[in-house]
Amino acid sequence: MSIRRVICTLLAIAFTNLVFASQEGAEVFQTFSISTAAVSVKGESSDNLINLLIVTAFGNTHQLSKGQLAKLDGLLINGIQISGEAGYPSLGGETVYIKLFMGFTSGIAKHKYIIVSKENGLSVKNKLE
Repeated sequence: MSIRRVICTLLAIAFTNLVFASQEGAEVFQTFSISTAAVSVKGESSDNLINLLIVTAFGNTHQLSKGQLAKLDGLLINGIQISGEAGYPSLGGETVYIKLFMGFTSGIAKHKYIIVSKENGLSVKNKLE
């Protein structure tokens, strides 16, 4: 057998193994409950849909309506990030930002925001403005 044929055979075996390499899959939250000093977030999902999301912030509890939950359709959640700011009263005052996301070791694939301000209540956004 020639050296060239041996090298071609080895390369073919190497590339075949790359095709069958494992791929990272997402583990999706079915239920979740996160609490900080300022906010708590509780939710449930099934059949790849978020069917319950309750946010408590600034002494008020907000359960997302069907319309608000519909804005989250297509988002599978395996991560939550919470931050906040004191804010200006004319812009809604104190505000909490809840980032719901689908992430992998390589980064965040998709995300949406739940924004709760002391003066303006709760909203669902695709991005921060």
